[in-house]
Amino acid sequence: MRLTMTADEIFDEIEIMRYTESDGLQKVEDPIVRESSIRVFLNDIEVVVLSALKHDLRELAIGFLYTEVFIDDIDAIRSVEVKKGLDAVSVVTDGHAASTPVSNIRSVTSSCGRSVSFINPLQTGHFPEVKSSSTLSAKWILRSMDDLTRSSRLFKTTGGVHTAALSDGDKIVYIADDIGRHNCVDKVIGWEILNKVVDPDRRVILSSGRVCVAIVSKAIRGQVPFVISHSAPTVGAVQLARQFGITLAGFVRGNRFNIYSHEERILP
Repeated sequence: MRLTMTADEIFDEIEIMRYTESDGLQKVEDPIVRESSIRVFLNDIEVVVLSALKHDLRELAIGFLYTEVFIDDIDAIRSVEVKKGLDAVSVVTDGHAASTPVSNIRSVTSSCGRSVSFINPLQTGHFPEVKSSSTLSAKWILRSMDDLTRSSRLFKTTGGVHTAALSDGDKIVYIADDIGRHNCVDKVIGWEILNKVVDPDRRVILSSGRVCVAIVSKAIRGQVPFVISHSAPTVGAVQLARQFGITLAGFVRGNRFNIYSHEERILP
């Protein structure tokens, strides 16, 4: 599933100089992805400014607020409104959902600097161990990653985005693109929170990007037992996955991949 997007909201055609050995330097129009500053409000309080693509904003806001523990009770969400003219999303709860006090507005860029080293000790109660009796076959993992890497038309057009997907262990049910891999995972988890489609025991996140501590912590928070990536993990991500029950696989490319934690859930 992928929402339709208008090109003018996603990328610009910019005049550049391109060099090739056959033609030398030539002036061409090149599609370059456009990032926007998206403001997220919780109960009329501005919580964060996210550097992101201007689509799937409901999913992005809910995923961010939940995985970052600004919202704890998803059933307390009363409304989610995208204010397009303001590049903002307003989330309203019944007043009992917020578990993290908002002391100042955070600004999160699309860079890798967003990650933290460990889950905040004051919030460990919101990150229970992920338990699952489900298994995935190695062939399914290879096939699904191939499906993910082929799925993004925006990446094929611009080369400037990451892609993540939610699967039920059988098929991909939702795909998201964004300039930041964290945003992609927020969108995937946000979509599941809003739609409640996949049994927690069988949730799989497929990702094109590197897996850091922040990505694994989001999977723990979203009770996702499988994180499968085209790229590499960090040491902290592996340690966290082992501690909290996440099956983490990386470098899923061609006919091989590495398993870093809880390999008992992956069958040959």
